Amino acid sequence: MQLRTQDRFGQQSIINIDKDPDRCPICHHGIAPKDLQRDVIVIHPLRMVERVFQCPRDKCGHIFIGRYSMSGPNSFGLAETVPQELVDHVGFGAEVMAYLPISTVSTTSPRKLRSVDGS
Repeated sequence: MQLRTQDRFGQQSIINIDKDPDRCPICHHGIAPKDLQRDVIVIHPLRMVERVFQCPRDKCGHIFIGRYSMSGPNSFGLAETVPQELVDHVGFGAEVMAYLPISTVSTTSPRKLRSVDGS
C-alpha cells in the first residue's frame, strides 16, 4: 500500500509498505488496528518508517508504533511493534523471568520480578 509521509524536517515522500500490524503488542489479540495517520521517516541510525496505531478493542485501546525497515527503494516491511508487554506463558519459568531486563516488564504487572542483581 502507498503512503504519503514525511521526515522530521517536513520533507514529503510517497512510500510503499507491506502491511499493517495484525496483533496488538500490548493486549496480544489479533486486530485490525486503527491507523492514526501519524507516519515519519526516521533516517538515523537506519532508514525506517514509524507509524502510529491504536488497538480497536474496548478492553485495550492502547497506542503503539509499527516500525518498518527498508526493503527496497521507497519500500518498507513491518519489522516490529512497540511497546511490547510480556505474557506469562505456562512453562515460562521463574528462572527465565528473573533474568529479563526490568524495562521489559509492565509496571502494572501484578507479579514482582527481581532484577539480575537480585533486587
